[in-house]
Amino acid sequence: MAETILPAFIHFPKEGAIVGRLLASYGELELNLCNSVGSVRNDQNMVFKAMFRPRGETQRIDVADAIGRTSYSDLNLETKFAEAIAGVRYCLKIRNQYAHCVWHYEDDGMLGFLELEESAKSNKPMEQASVTIRRLDVLGSRLIQIQ
Repeated sequence: MAETILPAFIHFPKEGAIVGRLLASYGELELNLCNSVGSVRNDQNMVFKAMFRPRGETQRIDVADAIGRTSYSDLNLETKFAEAIAGVRYCLKIRNQYAHCVWHYEDDGMLGFLELEESAKSNKPMEQASVTIRRLDVLGSRLIQIQ
C-alpha cells in the first residue's frame, strides 16, 4: 500500500478524488467572482487588487459584495448578484468543512470525517468532548452526506 498522510483516501479513491477537486477548484470560484465584479465595475485591476490583497476567503467575498452590489443593483440584478454571493459563501462553507477536518474510515466500508473545531468549542475536557463522525458516500460523481 502506498505511503500517504491520508490513508482514508487509499481506501476510498473516488471520494478522495472528489474532495481533491472540491478543494482545488474553490479558487476558480473566487476568480470568477472577481471577473464578474470587475466587469460590472469596468475596473478589473481595482477589483482584483481589492479582493486578493487581503488574506482570507470570507474577506474576499465581502469585498466583492461591497464593490459589486451597487453596480448590479443599478442594472436591476441585485437579487441575482445576492444569490451568486450566497452560492459562493455556501461553497466556502463546504470547502472549509472538508479542508479543516480529519478523515476517518471504518471496517463497515464507509468514509467519514470529524470536525474537530466542533468538539473544541465544548467546555468539557478534550477526552470528554463528543466528536461527531459525518459519513459520506458517492452518488454518481458527487459526495452526499449520510446522517
